[in-house]
Amino acid sequence: MATISTAAALCPSSPLLELPVETCHQLFTEASKQYYRAASFKLVFSHAFNFFRVDPMHQNLAAHPILQRIRRVELVFFCDILLLKEYPSFGLTAFCAEIKRRAQRACEVLKSARGLRHVVVSWVDTTGTGGWDEKACMLEPLEMLLNGQVQLHVGELNAEGWAVEDFTRAVLRLGTTVGRDAPLVGESD
Repeated sequence: MATISTAAALCPSSPLLELPVETCHQLFTEASKQYYRAASFKLVFSHAFNFFRVDPMHQNLAAHPILQRIRRVELVFFCDILLLKEYPSFGLTAFCAEIKRRAQRACEVLKSARGLRHVVVSWVDTTGTGGWDEKACMLEPLEMLLNGQVQLHVGELNAEGWAVEDFTRAVLRLGTTVGRDAPLVGESD
């Protein structure tokens, strides 16, 4: 599952977009550039959410022109206790493999985003199961985004029993990281 679930900046207002054609093109171009410089998109990888049914293989995102303009994205790995409680036979290994598969497909699509410069990696884990070494494999698909232009940033960690330092080390193993709580909004690059 991974579909854009939020955008952190709003589009320009309708009155601004209704200006005369002579003025509109230049303003639209400038406003559009500013919007994509400031906007941060979020994709959530989880087995429990049903968002993935909308675009399970990210074909709509892959074909959409917005993909080439995305500069910042937050990838949230969400491990939900509800699934493991409801389906105990599913097990941690299958759970991790499914989330990793979804992250893999999303990263395949994102690696074609020519404007992508910043990827924030966040982790929410309500399972209380531990297994950090096994769960850390879900981060492996991020390696395909490291093309020399993309920087990984350590985002939020909400996981009982997994220290921030261990999470940061797991992300650091993937490549150069700007660091925890690195400023993204408004920075030039």
